[in-house]
Amino acid sequence: MKPSGRYKSIRMLVIIPRFPYPPHDGFNLRVWNLYRLLSRKVDLMMLCGLQESPSSETLETCLSEGLDIKAVPVFQRNRISEFVKKLYFLLGRYPVWTAGFYFSEVRHYLERLLQREKFDLIAMESTWLGRYWSLLEAQPAPKILVLHDLDSEKWHRQAALLPLGRHKLNCLYNAAGFRHLENRLLGRTDLTFVTSERERASLLLRNKSLSVEIVPNGVDSDTLQPLPVSNSRELLFVGSLSYLPNTDGLLFFIGEVMPELRRRFPELTCIIAGKKAPDEIRSLHGTNGVEVVGEVPDLEPYYRRCAVSVVPIRAGSGTRLKILEAMAWGRPIVSTTLGCEGLDVRNREHLLIADRPGDMANAIGELLTSPDLSRSIVHNARRLVEERYSWKTISEKVYLNLLNLI
Repeated sequence: MKPSGRYKSIRMLVIIPRFPYPPHDGFNLRVWNLYRLLSRKVDLMMLCGLQESPSSETLETCLSEGLDIKAVPVFQRNRISEFVKKLYFLLGRYPVWTAGFYFSEVRHYLERLLQREKFDLIAMESTWLGRYWSLLEAQPAPKILVLHDLDSEKWHRQAALLPLGRHKLNCLYNAAGFRHLENRLLGRTDLTFVTSERERASLLLRNKSLSVEIVPNGVDSDTLQPLPVSNSRELLFVGSLSYLPNTDGLLFFIGEVMPELRRRFPELTCIIAGKKAPDEIRSLHGTNGVEVVGEVPDLEPYYRRCAVSVVPIRAGSGTRLKILEAMAWGRPIVSTTLGCEGLDVRNREHLLIADRPGDMANAIGELLTSPDLSRSIVHNARRLVEERYSWKTISEKVYLNLLNLI
């Protein structure tokens, strides 16, 4: 129920790069959970392009959660038209990568929508949609840019993982393009949301006049309850397997950490769950205790089985929902420093942090053989999630920030 009084009729338009249901990956989990809670206080309309229309059941599910999502049908282009679009983006100093999120059908729909309807607030989810920004500038409503991470930083860190060659140069090009786009958009927004204090500080170094607030990633701590203690010798990695930082982290972990762990614990296995596994990850299945299960409809059985959740990430940006999810399920975590970057966590209190192969093997071995340490970490992590990272708490903070804009 929306609150009575002055703010009952706040209308907010949110432009998103893709349909947020089902909420299985990090981006969709954030968009779905944050806006379904916010819709209880604000009249929300969401807009995205989609090549395949969502089913009636999906739309009913969204509406039942308060999400009015306008999924504009877009048509598959041929290679020539896609090349022309990318060239247009290149000449317009937009990262070519963002061309995949721009559609003329969405632009025309947005133009008509803004002509016939008025909104009190307009938000754009990520710089990926930056090509639409020119349509928003003429609107009197305050405008919000939501950054799930800093794309320029993410691409630069990915470049650091790669040898000199075409892929490295492509990452460096994207890093430069996104930094230019970020700076262009940031100077035109009324408010920017980022996921961590580190990212906020980074943006303020570029422009001290920016209005930047922290909206961390979260977890549905009401639904995800601590699972019974597992005495297994099973590790779990969760994440999109086509994402380079995840692929790199897994290859590092399986190649340099698992051999030492298997020497100490011959029965130890590592389950890898996630969508779009590349050949180099699928080829790990059945070797060195590795089981690649791919995309699964429900992660709960895998968290229930595992003894430790591993996050061996060495690149990327933003904060990782997989850590918050494991904390909510009651599973101890071993992460690299970068893997838990941006979260308000402390080593040996909420998780164990290790960056070198031997240190990571030691940390996992310690959790497997020290029940008291594991219980303490699980308890502290769960309390942190409930106090700081529940979507209910985060959505309340967002709402207060929105009120300050109007």
